[in-house]
Order: sequence, then C-alpha cells, then structure tokens
Amino acid sequence: DNYELGLKSTWLDGRARTTVALYYMEWLDGQAQNSIPVSVGGTANLIGLTINNGEAKLKGIEFEGALQVTENFALQATFGLNDTEIKEFSCSECNNAYGSFDAVGNELPTVPKVTWTASGEYTDQFNADYEWFSRVDYMHTGEKQTDFSNVAQVAAANNVNLRLGLRGEKMTFEAFITNLFDNDELAHGLQGTDVFQFITGDARNAREIRVSLPQRRSFGIRASYNF
Repeated sequence: DNYELGLKSTWLDGRARTTVALYYMEWLDGQAQNSIPVSVGGTANLIGLTINNGEAKLKGIEFEGALQVTENFALQATFGLNDTEIKEFSCSECNNAYGSFDAVGNELPTVPKVTWTASGEYTDQFNADYEWFSRVDYMHTGEKQTDFSNVAQVAAANNVNLRLGLRGEKMTFEAFITNLFDNDELAHGLQGTDVFQFITGDARNAREIRVSLPQRRSFGIRASYNF
C-alpha cells in the first residue's frame, strides 16, 4: 500500500522549478530471496527461491529543483530521504549473525537513507553553429545495509564529475573527468552464500558479502551525433 502527496511549482517568472513529494508505504508479505541446498550426483548446488516474508514500513521525501540563475548559468539539485523499518521478518541472515531470527527495527538492505545531487552548467555561444558548455555534477549516496541483519554496511560515497565541450544541433564534442577525487568506496554490497560450505553443513561460515568495486577516476574525450 503506497500513499504519496506531491507539489510541482514554478517560481521567479518561470526561471525556477521545484517538485516535492512525500510518501508512505506499507510493505506486506514482501518478496525476499532465499535458497535451499541440493546435492545431485555429488555436485553441490543452491536452488534460489522467492518467498513472501515479513512486513516493513517506508516513508520519505523526494525533491527536485532547477534554477536559471542567469541567461547562461543554471543550477539543478535533487534530494531523497528514505526511512525504512522492518516490522516483521523471519531472517536467516540474522540468525547466522547474532543467533536470532528477529529483524524487527532493522533497515531494508541496499537502500541508502539519504541521497542528493547538485549540478551547475554554464553555456555561451561559440559560433553560429555551436555553443560551448562546462558542467560539474556532485553526487552523494548514503550508507547502505548489505542484508536484513544490518551487521555490515557499504559506506557513504561522494562523486564529482566534470565536463567541458561544444554542443550543436546534432554534434557534441566534450572532454570529461569522472570521479574527480578518485573516491574508492565500494559501489554495492549484498549478502551471498558459499555453496560448498553450505552443502557440508557449515552454514554460519558459508555466509559472505559480495561487493561491486567502485568506478575509479577516468578521463577522456568523446563525440556524439544525434540523428
């Protein structure tokens, strides 16, 4: 059950736009992934299952805004606050981590509580066919839980990207730098299972965290054509 209330507004003679939304959600008998061990002909496998399990409540706010500061300079920003709380859940990860199936009060995994972005772009006419532009994007992703037990987290991360180039009706040329300050926090983390230890009965040690490495700093040039 999802309830949402929003407001879209235009300000300053059309130079500013904002969108705000409040939401509240009740997650009832939500789908969660589980697995059972199967050994066929001496080969160990885990069979994945999707089960209905538990109840959670989510509430938060989402914001988007844009401001044309001058004819050439524009700002954009977003903000998201997502507060999650488990009300009922039979949690095998919790039992392996701290000896109880109870996950009440924990946060849902993989969902950052806070995210926000801020961007600025300056454009001006270069010649009759092209305008030049420069842009900076700052992105923040808050801490995320790796599983329902909430005993391990992926740390918050900040990322800055830069672009400078020429843009025409069909052609765009630009130089770019992504992850300017070479942020090295992990991108994602999920609870996994080592199938071989699980099959042999060592379920506690079979648990593992599978992570996605960050995209390290990179730079280059690129051209694109719009048909």
